[in-house]
Amino acid sequence: MTPLEVQDIWPNDSFGWDEFLKYVSPDPYEDDAWFTVAVGIEGEKGGTDFQVHVATPASIGRIKQSLGRFQGLIVDEFTPANVEQAIRTAVREASGLTFYDGLDRLRQLMFWEYEGMAGTTRPRRQRN
Repeated sequence: MTPLEVQDIWPNDSFGWDEFLKYVSPDPYEDDAWFTVAVGIEGEKGGTDFQVHVATPASIGRIKQSLGRFQGLIVDEFTPANVEQAIRTAVREASGLTFYDGLDRLRQLMFWEYEGMAGTTRPRRQRN
């Protein structure tokens, strides 16, 4: 089994994680944001980036109206601690038999940096 780990998290709408830690949502039960997550094999340098949308249940309807769908992680209350926990849990649970199995699992929730690029993506496996 290949254990995956979060190597770094960047909030897309602020200057870094330290700044995001100071964020207090005006409505923590109806909020969302995008994050870049660097994922790699546990204990090794280098990895791959994902974009993930983290949202509360109350914000899903608004997101679907705007984007047509929601793909991401759901937190009950939008706080930096909950966001970080959700991201780290998703990555840990995506650990698979191989690095690519883990990527396939993460691609169900997040957008891989190479998604859709000809010649660089690994095709999704057909699930029965």
